[in-house]
Amino acid sequence: MNKSNKLYLKALNKYQSGYIDEAIDICEESISTNMKNRASLNLKGLLYYLKGDIDSANAIWKLNYEVNDDGVSKKYLQSLKEDEKKLTLYANAIGLIKELNIKEALEILMECKESDYNCINVDNAIATCYIKLGKYEKATEYVNKVLKIDKKNDVALRNKKELIKYGIKRKKFENNPKIYRKIITVLVLLLLCFAIGKFGIPAIKKVALPSKNQVDKTEAVQEKKNVAVKKTEPAAKKADEDKKKAEVEKKKAEVFPYEEIKNSLQKSDYNKLHEYVSKWKNANLGINNRTILTQSEEVLKKDGVKYFYTKGKEYLMTSKGYSNAIDNLLKAYLYGKDNYLYEHIIYVLGSCYEGTGDNESAIKYYSEYDNRFSKGSYEAEVLYRLALIYKEVNLEKAKEYASKLINNYPNSQYSNSIIRNIIKK
Repeated sequence: MNKSNKLYLKALNKYQSGYIDEAIDICEESISTNMKNRASLNLKGLLYYLKGDIDSANAIWKLNYEVNDDGVSKKYLQSLKEDEKKLTLYANAIGLIKELNIKEALEILMECKESDYNCINVDNAIATCYIKLGKYEKATEYVNKVLKIDKKNDVALRNKKELIKYGIKRKKFENNPKIYRKIITVLVLLLLCFAIGKFGIPAIKKVALPSKNQVDKTEAVQEKKNVAVKKTEPAAKKADEDKKKAEVEKKKAEVFPYEEIKNSLQKSDYNKLHEYVSKWKNANLGINNRTILTQSEEVLKKDGVKYFYTKGKEYLMTSKGYSNAIDNLLKAYLYGKDNYLYEHIIYVLGSCYEGTGDNESAIKYYSEYDNRFSKGSYEAEVLYRLALIYKEVNLEKAKEYASKLINNYPNSQYSNSIIRNIIKK
């Protein structure tokens, strides 16, 4: 079992034990190790969901669905619209409690209980209502519901203290009954079996600094190489020119595949069109040939981008994995500059390269995203990934991205303890 999955199980245990905030922190650590870990992403989203943080839950599930094509996250996202209405109901209920319209507030809160969204705050409010109505046994029931999930919850602990004052015995407050834990364990293990990710992100290797002797030797060797290069430069230049001439002559000898391109356009064969455009775009062509080639390039820009992007994401979900995904995404990138998908293409390319351990290429696309889409939907995630990648190889750059994340997205789930620790180093 890899590190990310071990951390997921640790987070799961913390959640089952009633330590929701600690569970969220461990999920963050798991995801920073492997952003493909669907189970950790879903669990983290669920924990925010229970706490009532709908924006954070939405962002995490959206990420899991778009990057990992996760079906569980998709279902969660579909249910969020109804939950947004419940947030309004909850706010109305709190206003009624302040106005001492307790029974009316309680009716609205029971509507909120139709889903688990914001259940910690809703159950706390229901407990408060029952206390004010003098129904202490019922209030105890809802205090226990909160403490099962969040043992350290301030509101629940205050209500518990008040109920003890009113005569409720301490033994009534059982935070984690065995039957409850068994049910939760079974449910979450089923989720684990269905959703746990299989891909790991290779660790970034530290760069060792060479000794002075090594530097001197390297410089001496390099000097010899420079001399050798200077001697061979004219020959190399001539060989390069001969090669280019041969390529030009070869193209002249080839017949432009007008009918084949026309056929590929009719069939919407984007891969073939890409091959033709790549091969002939710099050739000296007549008007008719240049026209159909330009037409092919326009089709690739209009429809090919979406095709290649979709194929790339499909490959991420199969055993063919990153290599084929990157091949298709690079084609989408080539033609997608003016396409609405460009933001997504750049982000997923960075994610794929990071997944293969090619951090240099990951940095290239993440940095481009940061430069082009500084207000984009993935920006907080991109800054987070850049800070983590740079952490082991260039601490100053890591701090730069970490500070930018904290300053621009202070309330984001990515502005977490891991990022704050980078800044402190």
